[in-house]
Amino acid sequence: MPPPLLLVWTAVQDAQGRVLLARRCGARVADGLWNLPGGAVEPGEDLRAAALREVREEVGLELDPAQLSSLGVSSFDSFAGTANAAGEVGSAVRGAAFFFRARARQGEPRPLDKTDAVQWADLAQLPSGCLPWLPEALRLHLLQGARLTQQRGAGQAVQWTVLF
Repeated sequence: MPPPLLLVWTAVQDAQGRVLLARRCGARVADGLWNLPGGAVEPGEDLRAAALREVREEVGLELDPAQLSSLGVSSFDSFAGTANAAGEVGSAVRGAAFFFRARARQGEPRPLDKTDAVQWADLAQLPSGCLPWLPEALRLHLLQGARLTQQRGAGQAVQWTVLF
């Protein structure tokens, strides 16, 4: 099994509380699915710097680092078999996802690196075609304030546990 992944995801919210979603395009994982801006932390990179970089690269927004807040972390251990929008199946992955929230931003979102569309989505009405774990991650970390969660499984069969 490969070494654990460190990921960052940022819930950029507008004045109405909607979250910014980006549809992945040309990505190795979850191609064609809606997700928060984010991705892998580069070796030696600070988590906050990684979140800011991913948002800038994927949707073109400049975020104020002082306005970036932590929503918590989720460990994940997904089994082989997670499929993307084209039905291609991936291999087992494990690691930790660090969730952030940003409200202040500069610029207007636009699709850039590994994205082909962006949209503001109401938390109660996320679009079809989201990454399977996204609705539950937003519910637990953004709406309910969970600080530490654990995910096990793959696709629609992910089981969540709130640890704190």
